[in-house]
Amino acid sequence: MMIKAPWTAEQVDALNAFQRSPAIHPFTCPGHAGGGDRTLVATRSGWICPHCDYRQDWFHEFMVRWEMARDCLAITPPPKDTP
Repeated sequence: MMIKAPWTAEQVDALNAFQRSPAIHPFTCPGHAGGGDRTLVATRSGWICPHCDYRQDWFHEFMVRWEMARDCLAITPPPKDTP
């Protein structure tokens, strides 16, 4: 299931942790060709590219449900004190 923005602070934290996981390719900017990191950053209003004006307003539900991600992708949740 796709979840549309706006997102909660907890969802944003989980999404940004998911983006840093080595277990799966992160969401990336399709238009950023200027070199450097193309990884999107989650905000309350959706994904943003830190290098251009690209925006995306959805994510897959499993990306914030660590038990689903763990089972599907063999990843572990971040520690509770991780920003």
